[in-house]
Amino acid sequence: MQAKTNGNAIAWDMRQSLNKITMAHERLVAAIFDAKLRHNGDPILRRHVLNARRRENNYGLSFGKESAGSDKKVDAYAALLLAFECLNDFRTKKQPDEKRGGRVWM
Repeated sequence: MQAKTNGNAIAWDMRQSLNKITMAHERLVAAIFDAKLRHNGDPILRRHVLNARRRENNYGLSFGKESAGSDKKVDAYAALLLAFECLNDFRTKKQPDEKRGGRVWM
């Protein structure tokens, strides 16, 4: 995710990127259903995943808390989503075909 927030190259404000977060959520859910992603049994992650609720929007299916005032956290799920999306960005990034020698020919 390459959006900058307050000059920070790695920060990403999920609240202002509904389309991106929705597409990332759908990729994560597809990877889980296709058994491309496994869970290590961490109880906090498990609880946060179970707390996450499906939220439909104009772009597709996303996630959210039970309600805005709910004490049931989904932060670990959001962190999983961002980490998975970073991995996806890394895997799909085009690598240069060859190394450049640093010379200019005119």
